Amino acid sequence: MSAIHLKSLCKSFGENEIIKGIDLEINDGEFLVLVGPSGCGKSTLLRMISGLETPNSGTINIDGKCVNDTSPADRDLAMVFQNYALYPHLTVFENMAFGLRMQKKSEAEIQSRVDYATDILQIRDLLERKPKALSGGQRQRVAVGRAIVRKPKAYLFDEPLSNLDAKLRSEMRIELKKLHQTLGTTMIYVTHDQIEAMTMGDRIAVMRDGVIEQLDTPTNLYNSPVNKFVASFIGSPQMNFIEGELKNGGEHLTFKTQSHEFEIPNNHGQFDEVKSWSACTLGIRPENIYDNHFAEIKNPQNTVNSKVDLVENIGSNLYLHSSLGVDRVIASVSGSSSISASDDVDLIFDMSKSHFFKS
Repeated sequence: MSAIHLKSLCKSFGENEIIKGIDLEINDGEFLVLVGPSGCGKSTLLRMISGLETPNSGTINIDGKCVNDTSPADRDLAMVFQNYALYPHLTVFENMAFGLRMQKKSEAEIQSRVDYATDILQIRDLLERKPKALSGGQRQRVAVGRAIVRKPKAYLFDEPLSNLDAKLRSEMRIELKKLHQTLGTTMIYVTHDQIEAMTMGDRIAVMRDGVIEQLDTPTNLYNSPVNKFVASFIGSPQMNFIEGELKNGGEHLTFKTQSHEFEIPNNHGQFDEVKSWSACTLGIRPENIYDNHFAEIKNPQNTVNSKVDLVENIGSNLYLHSSLGVDRVIASVSGSSSISASDDVDLIFDMSKSHFFKS
């Protein structure tokens, strides 16, 4: 196991600056997820840690030792790629044993390590097959197994589930998280999928344009996003954003849009911070907008009547798409509701769970 520390890391390709002075400490045994939109630099950052890319400036430390000039083979890291990178002419056993043979390990140790990995991943019955005879999920398990047998200081995963269908992705998320709990080894996982990030990471680094916007636990990212970008990227459906301005009436604070006015409770977490603001953006998650018919606590001040334009039925919940003046909003309400498109609904905005961002 290893702690990995990045200090003032920068990387450019020509005049295109991809990584812009990143500082990051990854704890020994941690499962850290790098998440962000395509092109944000997360895979480049992972490739620099592995040694496949060289930083223009800054340092990469593994176990307190700078490895900037250390070759990928000597960093003792195992990387699992999106395309699996299996040798098509070798059996599963031979694929998993290949790296160990290159290290001149004994056949007894090779057999022992492969047995250990295949038992964890439950792929013992695949050992004599070649990659073309495997499903996508099986190939992914073999790729992970090939990494496990090396017993590296840390595992690096570069979007390893993106080629799998939705069901297999869900299953492999669980398997990789269980694998981390079993091995206790440092893992760094790159994805653009915020659901993968939220369900797998001990901590998540949300990246945009070569910088880390926020590094925190999944719970804190969801409940306390530091800016509008993080708030929009984490959560599905996406957080609603409504433009307006804050009105400070002394003991009372309200948020006014073109068509509605909402009362902000005194115990709101941002009450003291935002009471001096004027124009800003209100953020509220769909599950914090309630159908008045089902709500246990009524709040006339923060109830809005709206016509439903579209209903998405996902079984347990309905996503109601409607308008609030010029803004579009999504409310997540009980799946037992009988609301249909074109219905008028009274929606309660739980302002105690709202967020405010400077425009």
